[in-house]
Amino acid sequence: DGFYDKVAGECRGNPFFIIELMHQMRNSGAIAPAGGKWSVINEEFEIPDTIEEVVQGRLGALDPDAMMMAEYSSCIGREFDSSVAKSLGSIADPAGALTRLKDSGVLAMDGGRCEFTHAFFRDVLYGNISDRWKRGHHKSLGEHYENSHRGKLFDAAYEMAMHFSRSASHPKSVEYCAMAGEKAALAYAPELAARYFSDALSSLAHLSGAEGTTAKRVELLDRLGDMKDITGDKEGALKEYRMILEASDADREQASARRKIGNILVFMDRYEEALAELTKGREHALKDGKLEYGRIISAMGFISWRKGQHDKSIELQNEALAAIEGEPNADRDKGAIYSQIGNANWTKGNFKSALEYHKKALEISERTGDLKSKASSHNNIGITYLRLGDYDQALEWQSRALDVTKGLGDLWLFGSTSGNMGNIYAAKGNLAKALECYESALKVFERLGDKHSIGSSLNNIGIILKDMGRNEEAEEHALRSVGIRESIGDKRGMRTSLHTMGNIAFEKGEWAKSLELQGKVLALAQAEGDKFLMLYSMSG
Repeated sequence: DGFYDKVAGECRGNPFFIIELMHQMRNSGAIAPAGGKWSVINEEFEIPDTIEEVVQGRLGALDPDAMMMAEYSSCIGREFDSSVAKSLGSIADPAGALTRLKDSGVLAMDGGRCEFTHAFFRDVLYGNISDRWKRGHHKSLGEHYENSHRGKLFDAAYEMAMHFSRSASHPKSVEYCAMAGEKAALAYAPELAARYFSDALSSLAHLSGAEGTTAKRVELLDRLGDMKDITGDKEGALKEYRMILEASDADREQASARRKIGNILVFMDRYEEALAELTKGREHALKDGKLEYGRIISAMGFISWRKGQHDKSIELQNEALAAIEGEPNADRDKGAIYSQIGNANWTKGNFKSALEYHKKALEISERTGDLKSKASSHNNIGITYLRLGDYDQALEWQSRALDVTKGLGDLWLFGSTSGNMGNIYAAKGNLAKALECYESALKVFERLGDKHSIGSSLNNIGIILKDMGRNEEAEEHALRSVGIRESIGDKRGMRTSLHTMGNIAFEKGEWAKSLELQGKVLALAQAEGDKFLMLYSMSG
């Protein structure tokens, strides 16, 4: 009984600890079979203090070649192919060493697959390898993948990136981490891609002064910024793009980085700062080529649309379209411009024209295989059919958008699609489902800090709460929406939210307040030529 109490106390109930202790006691003769059961022979057997000591007890019984194989294998991972482990060239019989690790209970093998029987074995082995040997093992493993995937290196990009980034082979680490980043980006895994681009930059820092490092650094900063932008890390993206401005004075890099900075500032509702960056970028673009110039003009048009200046937005988008006409590789940019013209027509109430432009954008996205633009076009077409009163078509297109969006990792697009799904459910009378979609969109936009979309989501929630008879909550959401939209200069959005507040006041029986608010909306709508809200405010 004392022995059992001692084992229970020292092993602290850890099954791995207990099993390994029994193995070691058996091997040392401290326990032995007698009369059909195991008996304690040496009660003075010293129980290790830690799991690491238990693991080291098992590993200490290995021969030198098996121990070398165990350390090498720990650099691959918990699970691995035996063919990779057999690339260890410093021992005569790698296959035999693997077999002995299996016989010792350190590894489990199934055909060509190997696995450490417990993560503790792998962790202790890897943690106790010296840095010098660790770098050497990872270099050898990277070279194994490189040699075994000649002609198809992209397939092994993740493996080569992992191993070379942990070696002293910095040029190869840069090359393969960048390749892994592009592979992850193509797989719509932006957070993973960002990690690889960051690893590539870390390795590049060891090559400071070497030929081509500045250009490569700019390229990696640009891709890292793109990935951070997609995942919603706007401040992180701004940091990367601003580092490009410091690293290169080339017109192309300056124009592109300032455009991307401007686009992010727009989504942060910092319009004047955004315009200042775009204006600087435009000067550089004029010296570099028409394509980047067109992109910057289009970005300026987007700001006009955000500020409710729809005619000016369409004018700028058409200028951008003319600028890139005839430029090579401009199809995606044309699609983006068609989409923006469609959005401006939509907010002007010209829904048939909006539908025409959004379908033009869709055709380009399908031809180029641009899934993000395709999802955006489905989104826009769906919401346009909603305004045309075709709810079934609207729901079909919006469902397509959601299906594509789920795999992209683009938070803003997911939030936008969720919000538009809410619009359709609201039109179909499913208020509970609409509220769920609007609240989901609000959470996304609050995470991103997109005040323009936060204001829109709050207004939508206010409308649904009003229709559900929850007028106090509705008024609270609409009032918050007005405050946000006024603070960012969103004139049309503010008119929409004031209209919502007028309708809520009507529901509450506050006739004078409702009339005052709708009169204010009508005056503002007439001043801006907003036919859509003029009609709604007069009917209100």
